Parts: sequence; C-alpha cells; structure tokens
Amino acid sequence: MEDKLQALSRSRDREKPSPNNKPTRRWRQTAVAGIPWILAVIAVLLVLILFGERMLPATSVVVEPVVTLPETKGGNPTGGAVLETRTGNPYAGTALFQASGWIEADPYPHRATALAGGIVDRVHVLEGQSVRAGDPIATLIDDDSELRLNMAEANLSAAKAALDAAASEQELAHARIESMQQQIEVAEARRQELSDLAIRAEDLGPEVLAEQEIIQAGLRLRTQEQTVEALKAQVLERELEAQRLGGQLRVRSSLLAEAQVRLREAQLEFDRMIVRAPVDGIIQRLMVAPGQKKVLMADNPESATVAILFQPEKLQARIDVPIAEAARLSPGQAVLVESEFLGGVELKGHIQRIVGEADLQRNTLQVKVRIDNPPAGLRPEILCRARFLDTRVTDSSIQSGPEGVVESGTGGARGLSVLVPTLALYDGSGPEPFVWVVDESGRRTERRQVRLAGEERDGYALVREGLRPGDRVVVKTSSELREGSRIQY
Repeated sequence: MEDKLQALSRSRDREKPSPNNKPTRRWRQTAVAGIPWILAVIAVLLVLILFGERMLPATSVVVEPVVTLPETKGGNPTGGAVLETRTGNPYAGTALFQASGWIEADPYPHRATALAGGIVDRVHVLEGQSVRAGDPIATLIDDDSELRLNMAEANLSAAKAALDAAASEQELAHARIESMQQQIEVAEARRQELSDLAIRAEDLGPEVLAEQEIIQAGLRLRTQEQTVEALKAQVLERELEAQRLGGQLRVRSSLLAEAQVRLREAQLEFDRMIVRAPVDGIIQRLMVAPGQKKVLMADNPESATVAILFQPEKLQARIDVPIAEAARLSPGQAVLVESEFLGGVELKGHIQRIVGEADLQRNTLQVKVRIDNPPAGLRPEILCRARFLDTRVTDSSIQSGPEGVVESGTGGARGLSVLVPTLALYDGSGPEPFVWVVDESGRRTERRQVRLAGEERDGYALVREGLRPGDRVVVKTSSELREGSRIQY
C-alpha cells in the first residue's frame, strides 16, 4: 500500500508545471504569432525587389541616336577625297567584314490566296513542286457557288424576257399611234368634205334645197368634227401609254444590266473556288489541307493563304549587319554569299537596299543582298554568311591594276566617326562636356564624358572619345537627370 502511495505522489509531481518551462512556451507562442508578419515583410521585400523600379517616377526625355559616318583620309568623316566606286571586277576588293543571315525571296514571296471563303475539297500540289502561273493549287467545295451561278443565269434569262416583252409592248403602242394618226387624216378629209357640203347647202338656201337637207348637212359636219376630236384624244392617250412603256423599258434595261452584273459576280465566285498560282515558281510552303476552312477578312492574316511561292531565279540574302559596320555599306556594293548548302561555292551578289529601321534589341541593321544567277536547288530560309567587299576608293589613291582592276592605296575608308547632336551636350565641371546616354536596358541614363574634335556642322559635333556607334543620347528632358535616372520616351 505504501508503495502505491509513493508511486501516485511521484506521478503527480511530474504533472505539475515546472517554472523553468514557462519562458519556453511563451517564446514558442510569440514565434508562432510573428510568422504572418515575417511572411508579410518578405512579400513586401520581394515586391520592392521585382517591381520597385516601376514604382519610381520616370522622367520624360527625347532620345536621338548618334550619327555614324565612315572616316576617310585625314580623320574627317566627310572631307578629304571623294569616294568613288571601284571599276573593273568589283569582287576583287578586300573583305570589310562578315555577317550572317538567310536566303529569302526577292523582293518578297508570293502568296496564293483564296479570294472566296469555303472548305478545301482537293489540293493539287505539294511543297517543292514547280508550278506555272494559273495552275490550280487547291479547289474549294463549289456546290453552293454553282447553285448561285445557276440562279444568276436564270435571273438573267428572266430579265432578258421581260425586256423583250416591254420592247414589244412599246412597239405595239407606237404602231397603234401611227394607225390612229392615219384614221385622223381620213377623218379630217371627211370633215373637210362635209364642211364644203354644208357651206354650199347654206349658200343655196331654202329656195333650192329643202330645209331638212340643210339641217342634216350641218349635223353630219358636227358629228365628223366630234369624231376627229375623239381620235385626237385617243392618240394623246396612246402617246402617254407609249411614254409609260418607255419608262418600263428603261427599268427592264436596268434590271437586265443588274442581272448581268449578278451573273458576273456568281461566275467570279465560282471561278474563285479554284485557287491558282499567281506566278511561275516553286511551292515554298503549303498552308492548306483537304477539309480545312479558309476565311476572308479574319483576324489571322494567313487565314486565306493557301500557299507561299518563290521564284528560283529571284532570290536574295537577308543579312543582319551590326550597327558599327552598317555605315560602310551602300546600295550596289559587291557581296559574296556562302552557305553549307552550297558546299563551299560562293555566290556573287550586290546590296539591293538597306532597310529604313534598325533592330534596337539586336543592335543591327537589315541589308538585302540580291544574288546574281542563283543556282538550282537554292531555297529560302537556308542559313548563309555574307562577305561585304571594299569596292570604294578615294581619288588620291586610285591606281590602275592588271586587267582593269582598280587597286586602293592608303587613303581609303579607315574607320568610323561618331557625331552627336549639340543639344545633347552638357557643360560639366571639367574642360570637356558630358552627355546622358541610354543604357543597355533602355530605361535608365548613364552619364558619359566625351571629348570633342572641335568640328560642328548642321547641329552635330564630331566626337573623338566617349561614344560608340549605336549609342542613344538624351537631347531634351522634362527635369534634371542623375546617374541611373529612370526615363521614358
């Protein structure tokens, strides 16, 4: 019994809270209660880190790119000897630089487009197949358009019949008018005759003729006069009827013309059920399959395109040229194009045009190089590499080489010169000015010290150091800028 009481006492002692455990429990309770606040602080910090930049006010600015020009002899970007085009073999010049790109149609691919909406019934060609202009590429289901064509033909026949009937009625009305006019002439002659008889009867008087005969002669004259007037009234009525029939004839003619237009529309719609090749060429991409729906005037610009074609004799290379090198290019400049597809063979070409807008993300300018005499089998979208040749020399450096090839001396194009708008120059604490340059992100400013060459022209100053081709500078700002200021333009 005593052992049981001692065991019960020890168990109660263990159940009693120890004074040393109270701080531990309070700390745990405090930590649990503070977890939401810690999570909220972390969320706020993440928002500030990710989006804090957007919360800062941006300064409105006007940005202009620097101008890059080739530097000729003497370091003058525009002075010195005048550049001329190399004569003789233009592909004998030295390579200025290389750039990559791909082959594409010159000047653009041709699209075979469904000019009427519908469901594709049959496809007549495959990708890579040669076609002639007018060859069928795909056929749409034409049951509905054929019915509309038959309806238009029937309406045209009905309009022609109605016009013929109106014309016949008008001819009949004119014939009746002519007949009644002849009757009027006969009636007028009879009236004149009766008038003469009545006058003679009046002249003879009752001494010679009976009074009854004189009265009858006058009555016959008045009756004939009324007959003539009635015939004239009928002629007038017939003429009005003829005018009405003439109006109906004109309406029928208009309806006939409308029916002819409807027939041409139905015929055109029926003919458009066959999508044909617009030019001689090769199917580059087939964008249709049997059962597919083609829709006109949809949001997708290719919703009505059936196939894309290219002409194998008209190909060009689209080359992305770095901005730093683009200033040394000009239309007509010789280019050599090579590709793994060609197996080491270089194709001759020349710059056809330089596009009007640069790629800000890649800092490149797109150049179109026309390929002279493309080989058979060359296809669009094949990767290639172009070598741009130096085909320009200065007057002071032209030397006659063998076979009429012009060789250049030391006065040719040597590098690039950068010109900055004078509005972008700010006077700093030092002897040289500084400019605000847009950084690579395009959202913040970078202060950059520049050294000028002392030459200005048309609002631009020649820069010796501090700027690179492709840089963009701030020429106007709504408020004061600082290093790393957030901007918008």
